[in-house]
Amino acid sequence: MRTGMISAVALLLACVQVSQGGVAPYRHILVRDFRTVKDGQVICFNIGTAAHGPSTLATLMKRWPDTKFSVWADAPLVPELATLMARRFPNVAIYTGDKVPETDADLLLVSSGSGIAGSVRRSIEAWRASRADRPVAAYAIGYSSAQRALISTFDFCFFRDKEALARAEGGKNGTPTLPVKHGFAPDAVFDFDAADDAGASALLAEHGLEPGKFVCAIPGHRFTPWWEFSGGKADAKRAAKNAQHEISDNAVVCAAIIEAVRNHGMKALLCAEQRTEMVLATRALYDRLPPDVQAKCVVLRAFWPPDLALGVYRKSRCVFGIEMHSQVMALGNGVPACVFRHSGFGTKSSMFKDVGAGEWLLDIDEPGAARKAAAMVGGILADPVAAAAKCRAVRTAIDRAADEALARGSVRRVFLRKRGGVPRRRRVQPSRTTGSSPRRNRPRPRLCSPSGQTRPWASIPSVCAGRLNSPSAMCYNIEPHGDSNSRFQASNKEK
Repeated sequence: MRTGMISAVALLLACVQVSQGGVAPYRHILVRDFRTVKDGQVICFNIGTAAHGPSTLATLMKRWPDTKFSVWADAPLVPELATLMARRFPNVAIYTGDKVPETDADLLLVSSGSGIAGSVRRSIEAWRASRADRPVAAYAIGYSSAQRALISTFDFCFFRDKEALARAEGGKNGTPTLPVKHGFAPDAVFDFDAADDAGASALLAEHGLEPGKFVCAIPGHRFTPWWEFSGGKADAKRAAKNAQHEISDNAVVCAAIIEAVRNHGMKALLCAEQRTEMVLATRALYDRLPPDVQAKCVVLRAFWPPDLALGVYRKSRCVFGIEMHSQVMALGNGVPACVFRHSGFGTKSSMFKDVGAGEWLLDIDEPGAARKAAAMVGGILADPVAAAAKCRAVRTAIDRAADEALARGSVRRVFLRKRGGVPRRRRVQPSRTTGSSPRRNRPRPRLCSPSGQTRPWASIPSVCAGRLNSPSAMCYNIEPHGDSNSRFQASNKEK
């Protein structure tokens, strides 16, 4: 009972301290990201995927400013991504390759994204083979049942949408079966802030666009045609599905463009979130617009990195289309955004609803989707004050959810003996026993600093307030910034 109260107070105070940039439970976090490789380099194929690593760093650095961060990538970054990282995170080291980096990191963190890809799974196995006493965790990821066994060994795991969370928790008869600390955390791309404002201003000037007087429209496929970019064998079934829906799906985006141009005096930038959509911007959008609307449209012919895209989005009035993460980064930066989803989106499309932006989420498989899309975008453009207020409310919800997740992540689990390959809670041995008195007669544990003094309440979030696996009460000492082999030490002081 008392332990439960301590845990509750710890979590509450952790929320306050994390939101104010409080003490982190880890001294050095190694973030695992940058996985899309071609010709020996991590490329920018999808600006949402490329933004996940920088966004995760931004989210964590805001709340744990005293923690050191580094990045583990599959391969060296292409110049545009390397420039982004150097400009936004000049003090973050980037390690590449399959070998575990030689660092003093005390946590391997899988960055926000769709889930745990093959190369990341191999990295986790290599990490545990060489650093069995140091935990693994994941922040704001998607869920797949194939990942369940691996996730169950993590220190903590937070999911980027509540539908994924429900699937992860769902057991037989509705009984939660995920044994690790877990919950909901908004996709980190909501926090992407590495905008290239100078590049964006140059792009607008080149194409005759003025800040606040244009919208960004993004086409989409039913399935990403990776084979068009990688040169691999085409998936005939998915290619046929894309061809079947290309015109009807993107007609919804066309309807919103026409509304913005004809009824609200906007220009439109037709752009892409991933490389294979560039041809769609012309074929499925521009070529199917009326001539008077075409005259007010600009097709972006070159693919852009995420920092340039964000710089442009921030200068627009609205971002909409059949994608997800362009709208996520726009909305996180205070720009109204609409997601036109279809059945192939999976659970990630519920991210908007989870942060209070459900009214800007449209299912294009429903009847009348084009009319609804035009009304949705028209409403935003007609009442910018209300749209701005909505964006502020969403930003508050994002920050609150991230604070709560990382507050829970900051209350450390006491591992770390491994039995059967699965981390176990380590039994903390008291320096001397006091007998086997009934629980109600045992003194409560004190939370002590390394010097033996009782820790101030503000430091409680950085310690594990869990139940002690010992027959007697004692003081125990958990050093959030100590060596990983001596972080959990029992004090020889009793109350």
